[in-house]
Amino acid sequence: IAFYNNNFETYVVGKYLRNSIQLPILFLIFLNIRINESTFLKILRNVFLCHVFAVIAGLFFSDIINSVSWVFNNSLDSDTLNRYSFRRLGLSSSFDTASLFSVSSLILNGLWVKKIGGFKSIIFFILSFFAGLMSSRIGIVLSITTLLVFTIFVFEGKYRIFFCLFLA
Repeated sequence: IAFYNNNFETYVVGKYLRNSIQLPILFLIFLNIRINESTFLKILRNVFLCHVFAVIAGLFFSDIINSVSWVFNNSLDSDTLNRYSFRRLGLSSSFDTASLFSVSSLILNGLWVKKIGGFKSIIFFILSFFAGLMSSRIGIVLSITTLLVFTIFVFEGKYRIFFCLFLA
């Protein structure tokens, strides 16, 4: 198609070539790493929590959003980022990716609350919920839906009562 339109861009070809090289290399690296499920979930939870804290830090320090967008090669300029002042990127390159990470963190921390419990897990669950609310419109819908599903179907006993009061 690019040759037909006489518009050949090396960026697109380079991007797919880079991904085609990276995928087998990453597969070989992770194939040789032996890690159990518990350690993997702790690492994943910590990565998600770093993102959640970055989203919340962006709420208090609005200049962070411009720095993060530059680091992650976001194509949005600072005027566009400032126009959407209620949204936060966290450690991602787009608002939708930020909401994906936040909702994934919400689900993981919700399962952590159900399995292990504890005050710290509840705080992380609530922070993940607020990070989902601050990332994008779809993040708002998914965060509220996930919170309702966890409150109605997953949480039991004292956690259900706590989150019903939290929703009220």
